[in-house]
Amino acid sequence: MRIKFSFILSLCILLVTSCSKEKVDYFNQFTENIGVIEFEKTIDSDENYSFDKPSDWYFTLFEQKNNINFEHVYSKDNNNRFTVFKIKSDEDLNQLSEILIENTRTQLLPIIEGLEILGNGETNFLRYPSYYYHTQDAQGSNVVSFILKSKQYDHYYRVIIEADKKNLPTMLHCLTTFEILK
Repeated sequence: MRIKFSFILSLCILLVTSCSKEKVDYFNQFTENIGVIEFEKTIDSDENYSFDKPSDWYFTLFEQKNNINFEHVYSKDNNNRFTVFKIKSDEDLNQLSEILIENTRTQLLPIIEGLEILGNGETNFLRYPSYYYHTQDAQGSNVVSFILKSKQYDHYYRVIIEADKKNLPTMLHCLTTFEILK
């Protein structure tokens, strides 16, 4: 009886650790080859969040209706972009994630040639519980989108990177520094 209990307990621990490891490891394959880059901390104008960006990339701010800010960081060649925006929703984090991935499947896959979803689901890659999807088009352009809860009751952050294969590791590194301040 004791051996049976130990076996079941060991199996449960293995399943939990392997599932948790899988959530993080998906992105490790892309972040292993980051070069030596100088970064600087960027804080949005309302001090809601911060993240590191390559020091030679530039930052812009756009304001949308309902006082929701879109903020972009661009590479020097404008081929890579990091976008952060805050959205209000009555949905929970999981439901909102399902809506976003379904919209990708129904609205983007049919119109963008060669677009495929490389991965999606819950992840521990960021400092906060979040969901992601990762797409790539026929030309090798990657879009990785995260949705995570803000510190406000019914608000969420959507953080999106658009990157070529060369800059994907750098941009994923920037995401790991994303911090919710208020």
